[in-house]
Amino acid sequence: MGRSWPSFVHPECAYGLERNEDGELVETGQKELQFSDDNLVKNLDVFSEESIQNYTNALKERVLACWTCQGCDFHLNATQEDGNVTAFHFLEFSGTKQLVEDMNRFRKAIGADKLSLYGISYGTQVMSTFATIFPDLVDKFIVDSNTAPTSNLFESAWEFAEGINQRIDYLIYSCSARNALEPGACPVDDMRVCINDFNQLASQSTTAIILSNFIKALYEFSGQAKDLCDLAASGNLNDLEVFFDELYPAAVDNATESIMMRSEEDDIILLSSGPTLEEFVYGNPEYTNITSINYGGAVGALVLAQDWWGNVCYNDEFFIKQTMEVNTMYTGAGTGHPANSFALWYGFGFYWPKGTPLPPRGNPYQTGIVSGQLFDTATPYTMTQKMRASFPSTRLLTSQSISHGLRSAIDTAGEPSCQIHIVKYLETGVVGFDDGTFCGSPFATNIDLQFTFGAFWCVPKTTY
Repeated sequence: MGRSWPSFVHPECAYGLERNEDGELVETGQKELQFSDDNLVKNLDVFSEESIQNYTNALKERVLACWTCQGCDFHLNATQEDGNVTAFHFLEFSGTKQLVEDMNRFRKAIGADKLSLYGISYGTQVMSTFATIFPDLVDKFIVDSNTAPTSNLFESAWEFAEGINQRIDYLIYSCSARNALEPGACPVDDMRVCINDFNQLASQSTTAIILSNFIKALYEFSGQAKDLCDLAASGNLNDLEVFFDELYPAAVDNATESIMMRSEEDDIILLSSGPTLEEFVYGNPEYTNITSINYGGAVGALVLAQDWWGNVCYNDEFFIKQTMEVNTMYTGAGTGHPANSFALWYGFGFYWPKGTPLPPRGNPYQTGIVSGQLFDTATPYTMTQKMRASFPSTRLLTSQSISHGLRSAIDTAGEPSCQIHIVKYLETGVVGFDDGTFCGSPFATNIDLQFTFGAFWCVPKTTY
């Protein structure tokens, strides 16, 4: 309980470092990448084999530097009762299973017979693991916006890519559907054509991040969206670059504004500036002011690398080929977002020395709620379906929304009707709805479209 030591947060476990001729770690000038794999993926061009190769090189260097780190307190030689010394490595014993075991220690410490579990996103991996390993110690059980109940990272990485592609397709469809109901409600008649026009143009000289900025601008600056699409269709890259350069500074400012507005609606805390993780953690064992570290960063990668077995990929050529194949199958309307997601997730365990996979999550007797959203921003709905199958005594609750987490999902009347079911279950202990119940949701709005396609890719140095 309390302070955890050793910590994952060390320079050797971050990106932005490389080895010099003497084998020493030195900064590359990309130190700002720090612990965010998401930022590294921004610089990945999934249309380029060379760029993917550079990405895999960074993955391997991070694992090697972190695993062999001499100043990270990762190595422990423990003397057993019989006098023999056993060597342990922290990065084999700090995954989700150990977190679940700590939860059970907490249960014992407070004298509780059972724990009620409510997990969202990665929390579903934690809570479903607890319900699997300690099936007799669970009271109420809720898992919302689920990760997969199996431990195959390669399979899950494909599912994440597929989910992102489906969501982008749905958002584009929502644009045309809203125009059918209210002409002019969406800035462009056929958003997919416009995106594809720019993708053909951008492939000549720009990367996926420029395409993302272009798409964000389409939705944010709706009054100028037609001009952007006309320039993309004309094939005149120079004129488009001039137009976009004038738009971009405002786009960054407005994207930040939009994220903060979205955070107020959804009760999400976003930090747009502040001390770096180095200032927070290095040399500071008390973890002063640390509230969270991006899930997509090194901390998440080092935990998840231990949890899954399908991450055992020691072949650059295979990694590159699979990323390119994902990009061919799931184009994300030409954005490359699905393949970027695949590279992020599959890269979590790339070249990981030793896996300690979790058991398949499931419990045939556990009652409760498994819930998810059809077009979730982060966890594909197919994973929720699999989690429900692994806990057959639970009931499935589905929202037709595009949010991540039911607390952000509203129905067509603007009410969080799905979340109300969870609140009532926590109050009464009774699941008061039929299996397969769903809550309707309106078509995606402009801010939803803009938020998905551009905000995370445009706003610099934002912690969320």
